[in-house]
Amino acid sequence: FQPPSVKGWTSGSNWLSSGAIVERLRMAQRVAALADDTIPDHIVDTALQGDLPEPLSKALEGKTGRARTTLALGCPEFQLA
Repeated sequence: FQPPSVKGWTSGSNWLSSGAIVERLRMAQRVAALADDTIPDHIVDTALQGDLPEPLSKALEGKTGRARTTLALGCPEFQLA
């Protein structure tokens, strides 16, 4: 990613703002709305690179289709991926 210095990017706080989190969740909902309900597991596996932490795995139990996709793309683990 080639940060400008060893300090990283000075605009990093914008990425972690509450408004940015809301917008990323809205993006997750839009992606889920466009996705075929037959592929949420593929989206979850791809988004999280097959590394599902136990709390997220439990949260996804029983969720299918768009709800599963939205939850996976809106979770903190994906935000840090």
